Amino acid sequence: MTVRAQGPDSISSTRAGVWVLAALLAPFVLRGAALLDSRIELGIPDLHGFLSDLGLGLLVAAVSAAATRRSRWLGVGLLVLWVVGGQGNYEHVVTNGANLSLADAGNLADATFVLGSALRPTAPGLLVSLLAITVLLAWLALRRGRLYFPWLLIGSAGLIVTAVSLSWSENLAALAWRQQHFVAENVRRATRDPLLPLGEAELRTGDLRGRPWLDLGRAGRNVLLILVEGISGAHLPAVTAANGVELGFALPQLDRLARENVYYTSFIAQQRQTNRGQYALLCGDYPKLLSGSPKMSEHLVAGEITCLPESMAAAGYQTVYLQAAPLAYMLKDQFMPRIGFSAVHGDEWFEAAYRRSRWGVDDRAFFEQSVRMVDQLQRSGKPWFLTLLTAGTHHPFTLPRDYRAADGSTGFRRAAAYADEALGSFVRALERAGVLEQTLILITSDESAGIQAGADDLARTISQSWGFMIALLPERTRRRIDDPYMQLDVPISILDYLGLSRAASDFTGRSMFRHYTAGRMLAFGNTYRRIVGALNPAGHLLLCGEDFEGCLAWETVDGLLFSRERRRMEPVAPSEIEELRRVVRRTLRLRESAREIYELIGQRVVRVLDELVDEQLVFGGQFLFVPAGTRVEVEIDVELQGNDGKVSIYHDLTSRGDVYHYSRRVADMRPGDGFRVRYSYTPEQPLEKLENRFMVRRLSGRNLSLNFKTARMRLMPRAQVDTAERAGFELHELTITRTE
Repeated sequence: MTVRAQGPDSISSTRAGVWVLAALLAPFVLRGAALLDSRIELGIPDLHGFLSDLGLGLLVAAVSAAATRRSRWLGVGLLVLWVVGGQGNYEHVVTNGANLSLADAGNLADATFVLGSALRPTAPGLLVSLLAITVLLAWLALRRGRLYFPWLLIGSAGLIVTAVSLSWSENLAALAWRQQHFVAENVRRATRDPLLPLGEAELRTGDLRGRPWLDLGRAGRNVLLILVEGISGAHLPAVTAANGVELGFALPQLDRLARENVYYTSFIAQQRQTNRGQYALLCGDYPKLLSGSPKMSEHLVAGEITCLPESMAAAGYQTVYLQAAPLAYMLKDQFMPRIGFSAVHGDEWFEAAYRRSRWGVDDRAFFEQSVRMVDQLQRSGKPWFLTLLTAGTHHPFTLPRDYRAADGSTGFRRAAAYADEALGSFVRALERAGVLEQTLILITSDESAGIQAGADDLARTISQSWGFMIALLPERTRRRIDDPYMQLDVPISILDYLGLSRAASDFTGRSMFRHYTAGRMLAFGNTYRRIVGALNPAGHLLLCGEDFEGCLAWETVDGLLFSRERRRMEPVAPSEIEELRRVVRRTLRLRESAREIYELIGQRVVRVLDELVDEQLVFGGQFLFVPAGTRVEVEIDVELQGNDGKVSIYHDLTSRGDVYHYSRRVADMRPGDGFRVRYSYTPEQPLEKLENRFMVRRLSGRNLSLNFKTARMRLMPRAQVDTAERAGFELHELTITRTE
């Protein structure tokens, strides 16, 4: 028998093939895992997705192979980063049902999300396996010395495949992550998503012309608004049955409360992200339906608007806001007092927890201690308005490690089951205390995580706008409401119930306690999917990209937005697209301030939490859109106070989540030490999701606090910036003072 030895060309080709395999492994495996997690049958969109992965994978193979000519470790490091980035996108797909947008990646780059998601992945075994196999394949390709790789040929092939993939028209009815690698999708967005010119400010016109279905004018009744993070109407059997769709998963306590009280089968969550949904719920105004600076942030510097707490306070109500998470995140420590809450509390208010993370206390501890707040308000003798926001169902899901859901579920489903049990116990405690007899209780969510598995792509997309609403009336009314409502209807509904019709005239929307015979347009957006949509008066469901290209329309049955019974309409009427465009333009509120100054934190003294072992988020989450040429000026002056101990503090300025314009880990500080920094940044290109973050980690000691003398960010438009000043970053001052 003759044995032929492999020649040098065969060896080189084999090693090059192994290197390509190392680059393609992660995107292909992670896409397959996401499809399995979502229980999706393969179709044409997935062919598109795998083609996109192939093109990007070949490009990464070529670039990383070329990098090995300078350093083997550099080439391997690029492959490792490729795997980690893919895993991060997988986490986002599993959690939010959409590819990771670089404009939204600040949530994953934020210290809270890094330790919660990146360092605690939902599938750690998958991540470790992919990293190990990728590094092993790279070692096999490099172990015989320098890698002879046809990087130019492979790179050209990758460019061609990627170009073909990008030219393939996106189908809005299919999930975007199935059709494109997240890098390719972000490239498409960057080249195709023009911002609409601003139109007139939204006209606030409340509609109370409907026929009441209960006696209104219940002056002096207390009001409790409960927001359960991310829960969807798809999780309530009573609601899904009314829409004729399969249940995502059941939350029995919420479903019981729905069936025993008043529940709404078509309630629209108008945007993704807490600060957008909360804005609509508390201010009775459209959130910004396109991606960009959220109105909650803009409200602090641009214009005035009347919100529900202010109207309630004017009517003699005590107004209190209580949430589990840190208040400074998303500027809520300043926004909530500004809109009329007389008392505002976050994670520091809670003295005990079964589990505490940087998102605050778990939902059981949150609701148990919220009873104490209700007791305080009851004893005051004045009517009150209390808003509660949970955080336990926010990734990475804060709940005791030993908690086991009845159905053995994990992840979001397990956290939702824990929140459901805690909420059920909370309502029973209020009932025992006699609170239900004199209180209007509204239970809803800030946004909808939607259906994550077991449905077609269109149903999953629409379900991310599927909120829920349960009303517990002192009259103990039972009723199912099929008329569609949305988040901005909540303030006018509360005021209508209380008989405060004069105050209600300041708000947009319709009262949920009235029946209307005429339809209206109900518009919503999804900043993760970069789409806008609406249910118009004719009962037509319309979906468009943020650039209003590739719009699709369906005719619904009886106007049920979330029902699967719908018929595709072709072509889409241009008049319907134009009407949606007009509504979207009117949700983009004009900035009235020529020079915007953001106070980054309202509370000047921040306690360093003794019981938190992770980094503590002090402030962040502004997520601003900054036009090109705008000068961003930052000034922070902080001192550590206390008797003894040591902390590390971290500060950075980022945009699009992964672009760091300034980042610094300050050396360990002891009580009496101070940190002062002043810098400016002028971008040549527009910035999305600009975020200014500050974190602290306690290393030793107790009873420490940060005293902020200054913490502000100023945005100066291009017209006010000296043209002689160069674009880019400039450090003006950096001082670290030490105690002797």
